[in-house]
Amino acid sequence: MQQTKIFICGNFGYKNNQLDGQTIKTRTLKDELVKRALNAQIVYTDTSYIKAKPFQVFKEIYTHFKSCSHLIMMPDKNALKVLLPLYMLWNYKQKRDIRYVVIGGWLPNFLKGNQFYKNLTAKIDGVYVEANEMKVNLEKIGLINATILPNFRDFDFKPMVHKKVTIPLKLVFFSRVFKEKGIEIAVGAVNHINRNHNEQVVTLDIYGPIQERYKQDFFEIINRQEDSIKYNGILQPSEIHESLSVYDAMIFPTYYESEGFPGVVIDAFIAGLPIIASHWKYNAEFIKEDVHGKLFRANDEKDLQEKIVYFINNPNQIDEMRANCIVQARHYHVENVMENLISDMKLSI
Repeated sequence: MQQTKIFICGNFGYKNNQLDGQTIKTRTLKDELVKRALNAQIVYTDTSYIKAKPFQVFKEIYTHFKSCSHLIMMPDKNALKVLLPLYMLWNYKQKRDIRYVVIGGWLPNFLKGNQFYKNLTAKIDGVYVEANEMKVNLEKIGLINATILPNFRDFDFKPMVHKKVTIPLKLVFFSRVFKEKGIEIAVGAVNHINRNHNEQVVTLDIYGPIQERYKQDFFEIINRQEDSIKYNGILQPSEIHESLSVYDAMIFPTYYESEGFPGVVIDAFIAGLPIIASHWKYNAEFIKEDVHGKLFRANDEKDLQEKIVYFINNPNQIDEMRANCIVQARHYHVENVMENLISDMKLSI
């Protein structure tokens, strides 16, 4: 009997050690399959090399595809435009099992305006989206092959369930850093609250890679701040949960158009951090009001201020939400989430 061969194609970010939601999800999926699919051969192509070595990368994609029995594709929008037509063309005679694990929340709007790509996507064996609303929106345009596969993390970190909250309230922003992630709203809200109280009642530490074209603007903002707001660089994957766990809450003020189920939400749950998040895209599916945190109107600094002040005035609520977040994290462990995908692919694990 021929060995099952699974080909994973996506941005692993190994070229420049790129660490973001896309690369972490892609790496975690691959590592989990390697760990569990012991009777299968796992091969992968890292598309982060495609600009530096286009011929070599496309040749590798073609070679792996032609010899595989299963494909798991994890492209961004630009890669999808190029690779999906090629996969469907190459798959014309010898039918392989093709699964599309979607990263982010952009796919429904993209397919709604692109009949060609919608028709190709409809031929895929399974499209795995991060949120129920994404699935519903795909069904509205006629795609019946979508199923929910929440974002996930691999972790064994166990935070303290109870931790005393003191003033100043310690907030953390952990994400890629650019304007649409709401960083300027966060900085403005923290500064306004401290000015109103005539003392430092809240601090904000910022972690994450800075978008290249936003670096100048960002550092101009940071250099004007007092010690209540600091940029602390990039956390390595092994540092994330322990580093986050020292804070009281995460602030996630995004209004980024392509947001899906952000991995940082899961990181906050793992670290036991309630989240003050914008009511944007699918956030309300994952962050339940007064259970896992607070939601505020997207791009509304005044509403964000009110939610932060609520936490300052109600520290006991933080402790209750903290326990809820720790419980919720288990739902998004990669071992639990991957069961449906492995079952759909009919892999013998």
